[in-house]
Amino acid sequence: MKRFFDYLHYFSGSGKFDIDAVPVEITDFTGKEKLLKIISECRQNAKPGKTLLKRLFTQFDAFFIIKFLNSFSGTSNYPPTDVVDAAEWMLKMSEPEL
Repeated sequence: MKRFFDYLHYFSGSGKFDIDAVPVEITDFTGKEKLLKIISECRQNAKPGKTLLKRLFTQFDAFFIIKFLNSFSGTSNYPPTDVVDAAEWMLKMSEPEL
């Protein structure tokens, strides 16, 4: 998740989206076509920079994180992440001045 949100932060400033830079776990969960559609809609409706980043974070919010984390079985190699910690991190990334 961290790599994905770091990439969204990078993408919001650069304007160039590379689907191959997105972690495969995210593309497997969301689906490449759906992910590209979301990115395209965000790009069309927001200027690059902070506005685009906020729009991306409205699409990939705490509910997205919860669904993603719940998609793994109990045998996952990923350590459990507290939802509150993940939500606080995401808020901090979207509003660094808070």
